[in-house]
Amino acid sequence: MNIVKLLWERVDVLEQLLVCYRITKRPTEKLCTRLEKTKKDIENNTLEINNLMKG
Repeated sequence: MNIVKLLWERVDVLEQLLVCYRITKRPTEKLCTRLEKTKKDIENNTLEINNLMKG
């Protein structure tokens, strides 16, 4: 997946998490799962980009 799309997805998830805390609502399991998934996806994508740049 494109790194820009991954970053926008991560921003979306973080915004949803922020809303939960603002209204003192506990985040759903689905939101927590998306949070972890986007983090891992970005880390994996970043590693791939770094490996490609090294040659």
